[in-house]
Parts: sequence; C-alpha cells; structure tokens
Amino acid sequence: MTNRLFLIDKKYVLWNQSGDCADKRYSLELFGTTPDAKVCSLSDTIAGPKKECSDEKMLPMFNTIVDKTNEEGFGLGAAHVVEEIKFLPANGLSVDFKTIASDTFSGVSEARNVVVRDQAALDALWAEHSRIRIPPPPAPKVNFKTEMVIAVFGGNGSACGSFGVVRANASDGHLVIRTEHRAPDPGVMCIAVVANPMQMITVPRVDAVVDFVQVKTQNIDFTDLWRGPYSHMPTPRNIVIKDATTFATVWNQSHSGGTLPVVDFSKEMVVAVFGQGGPTGCETTEIQSVYRESGKIHVSSVNWSLKPDSGLACPAAISNPGHLVKLPRSNDTVEFSTQSRHR
Repeated sequence: MTNRLFLIDKKYVLWNQSGDCADKRYSLELFGTTPDAKVCSLSDTIAGPKKECSDEKMLPMFNTIVDKTNEEGFGLGAAHVVEEIKFLPANGLSVDFKTIASDTFSGVSEARNVVVRDQAALDALWAEHSRIRIPPPPAPKVNFKTEMVIAVFGGNGSACGSFGVVRANASDGHLVIRTEHRAPDPGVMCIAVVANPMQMITVPRVDAVVDFVQVKTQNIDFTDLWRGPYSHMPTPRNIVIKDATTFATVWNQSHSGGTLPVVDFSKEMVVAVFGQGGPTGCETTEIQSVYRESGKIHVSSVNWSLKPDSGLACPAAISNPGHLVKLPRSNDTVEFSTQSRHR
C-alpha cells in the first residue's frame, strides 16, 4: 500500500496512492495550491487507466511523472524541486521497512533500542556493534533525507532463539516498533552459546515519537498454493479471499493458465500477497509468517532482492512476484506488513 505526498516547485502537490481495491489499484493526482484545484490525474479503473489534465500545458510534465514514478524526483531534472511531505499513515496501519543488518552475535551485549537520524550517529553505533569483527564491515549507507534507522539489540540470550522486529505501525501519531524475543522450541537441540542478537531497519523519515513494544505472537500454520516471480499483477496488492468465485478471479488475473488449487472455503481461506517487482526475475515476494497478536491475524511478507555485489546472474525479465497461501478460515481482522531484504 502506498500513500505519499510530494511538493513540486512549491506550487504543486502530487498525491501517489496504491492499494488493494480491485477497481482502483493506483492513482496519481496533481493539485495546485488547494485540494479542489486538481490539475492532472491518472487512475486505475475497471475499463483501464484513465488520464485527465484540466490544463494541457501541464500534460508533458505529468507524463514524465507517470513514466518515471519510481525514480527519485520523478525524472523532472534539476529545473524542478521535488520534496516529499512526510507523515505517518492512518492509525493502526503498518509501516513498510527495510532490513539493512541483522546478526546473532553483536558487539552490543545489553538490550537496547535506538533511533538514528544521521550518518555520524549510525557510524558510531555501527562501530560499537561490529567491534568484535576483524576487520569490521563498513556501515550501511542510508539516505537520511528520506529515511531513518531503527536499531534493536536483544541482549544476552540463546543462540537458538529468534529476535527482531515483527511489525512497525502508526498509533495515535506515534511510530510503534513491535519486537519479539522468541525462545527456542523445547524439542530443538541447542549448543550452549550466548548470543547478542540485533537488527537494523530503515523506515520513512518522520518526526513522530518512536515507541518500542515487546509482543508475544502465536504462529498460524499455512500451506503454499503458488509462489513465483512472474504474476500478472503489475502493482503490489494484498488480498484476503473467502469464496471460490473470488479465488478463481484472482487466480486467472495473476496467472497464465495452471490448475486452480483445491481450497475448502467452508474451513479455509486464501491470502495473496503481490509484492514489489523489478527488472529481473531475482525480485521475489515471500509470505514469511502468519501469526496472531492482539486478537488479529497478521501476514508478514518479505520483498527479496539480490545484494548489488552478489555477482549472480538474474533472468532479464520484468518480475511481478507473488505468493498465495491457504490457512484456517477466520473472521478475525487480517492485517499485512511488509519488509524488504537482500539475499
């Protein structure tokens, strides 16, 4: 889900949206100085994309924005100034994040939560974290104009457990980072090694207060129905499916043929996540976990991509990755959260 505002040349406001509605998966709207002064718009409709401009002189600039939506500055060049207007999403909604580092053995041995808003502070924290590495790896580079870093350190614990951020969300004007420290399963053989787990993520830069909450989740088992890099869904979408007709429609929209999997909708439901694609087949989407927390079902997905220096060859084909699973049917609210990671 996307909901972003940009100020262009201090004269125009661009509203960029995408979501899960079947008849309006995305829209771009360019406004003048007031919300009722709409200059141009592009929207997804049942009949196909619809583009309008009340001022034809603005059409060339709007076409550039449409063609280069995913580029910084929308390809408008140095003659234009583009500034993003930062704000949290609506109360309760998830905030997408990107994992830039995770480790089982950190040089930070005590439990700690840190919000980092500049490169110097990140360099200092990274030096503390990596002091047990010889040579220490370089600190991640972050664009602090648009992002900030959240770092969580779990302190001493079992090397067989797990620790990290399970979700970020907006709540009453605050950014809430939900972490979980999960003990190893009782039946798992584990060597007696003390670990100091950590995770660093980036989130969109906001001036809001950041709260850290420890949670306890309950995993929900699910069964894969399909996962691959090449669906026919051009934009990210999350869908909860509870009937056979909708399932057949989504399956046909997202696949080229293939047998429709068997789902007993009296006992089961389907969750579909279509993630962020890219220029190669190495961009994939995975539903990493489904869990229950605070009376709701949460679907946690990961958009995977290769590290720039991986040296691996990728199929040169535009990807629109997706993952469909089935799980026990429930009337509880289903919420989605997404993170990005490198392999």
